[in-house]
Amino acid sequence: MERSLRDIITVEPVIALYMMALNLQTPVLQQVVWVKSCLSMFNQTFCDGLEKSDNVELQDAVQSQASIWILANVIALTIPSIIVTVFVGPWSDRVGRKVAMILPALGGCLMSVNIVFQSWWIDLPWYLLLIGPFISGFCGGFATVLLSVFSYLADVTTKEERTKRMGIVDATNTLGCTVGLLISGVMADNVGYVPVFVTCAALQFLAILYVIFWLKNPDPVRPRGTSLLNVDPSEERGACLQFFSLKNIKKVAQICTKKRPNNRRVHVNLTYLCLFLSALIQAGVAEVGLLFVKAEPLKWSESLYGYWQAAQNVIPSVTLLVVMPFLAKRLPDTALVIIGGVSYAAKFEIMAFSSTTWLMFCAAAAGAFQYLALGALHGMISKQVDSSEQGATFSLMGVLECGSALFSSLIFNSMYAATIRYFHGACFLLMVLMSFFIIVINVWQEWDEKPQWVSPSLQDPDDDDIFDSKKTALIT
Repeated sequence: MERSLRDIITVEPVIALYMMALNLQTPVLQQVVWVKSCLSMFNQTFCDGLEKSDNVELQDAVQSQASIWILANVIALTIPSIIVTVFVGPWSDRVGRKVAMILPALGGCLMSVNIVFQSWWIDLPWYLLLIGPFISGFCGGFATVLLSVFSYLADVTTKEERTKRMGIVDATNTLGCTVGLLISGVMADNVGYVPVFVTCAALQFLAILYVIFWLKNPDPVRPRGTSLLNVDPSEERGACLQFFSLKNIKKVAQICTKKRPNNRRVHVNLTYLCLFLSALIQAGVAEVGLLFVKAEPLKWSESLYGYWQAAQNVIPSVTLLVVMPFLAKRLPDTALVIIGGVSYAAKFEIMAFSSTTWLMFCAAAAGAFQYLALGALHGMISKQVDSSEQGATFSLMGVLECGSALFSSLIFNSMYAATIRYFHGACFLLMVLMSFFIIVINVWQEWDEKPQWVSPSLQDPDDDDIFDSKKTALIT
């Protein structure tokens, strides 16, 4: 049967628009916070000349206060987002994915509108900026976008094509980030703050319209063995009441604790560990990358670092778009993760010992296959659980993504400060070690996924026949 365009192009524009808006907004928002911080201490004329002045003490005072305000914004966004994500994933398993996709885009749009007012009336108190992150966080934020997009793909794709499609979404995600980062500084310098945030709100609103009018809404998936005749009456309550059900938390926890046949519970937990390590690595580069290249012997300008950031994002994204459709048909997911892990390790080993600009760009090229790991891991985790658990599965992944940002800041910033006098590339060697763990885990998973004889009486009735190729027989 011939597939329509709506079946071929699904959630890719949603993640691209959302991530473009988010990364267009974030650097400029930090500048707005800096200006508000300065105006809370000095007048407009003094602040206009402070960045170009030689008064390091006053600059440090403003930056110190601005960093606290930025941290407050991050906390206001992250903590509500983690809480909401735990509920919204299992809830979307019952009511569908489109609402879960619209909520974070709506929250992001309202956050951008709030910042428009804060930028137009720059003298308004800084704490009013927290209204936007709170709204965005309670609408789910970035974590809910991820879970809704990947859960949607798990609903509408076959297992054979799922890894390829999720890899394409990962590439689209990164390209959206890159475009947003590249144009944020240019727009802020040439047209000012307000048009930047108006553009962000427009991108989020466009994502909402796309979800409403273009995306099909897959039917909610019930666990195997249930029907309209034997479903729990509590499941038929209103959608709002279902959202706040404590059963949602239990369902997320059961993703890792539920007994599964063929050692599959261990596989699920190991795949989550790999996802967490991968997210930790990516967040770590963002944490210490700029500090590393601005120090001796590289001493890069911020613009050169921007070019390198674009290269290290675009190269693996384009590689993923070109290579993943070919390799996903010929190699198991674990092999794709191993290839990505090797690419990660090569990239960070070169970075750790880089003393020249060309070596840093060689490192970006060495990481060309790194996103194969991320795309394959997303495909793996969705295949290791039941079809009725997809939302809960990616809820937990979203929580890990948010948590990785906090842990990464703690680990890599502390390590960089402790090792800068001796070997300031030590953080990247830790990333090499993390990449090695990802490789070893997936070598073991590939070895363990062999035909096993399991009694049907021991199999979980809710399982989705994920390992259909494995033989089963009665044990008498």
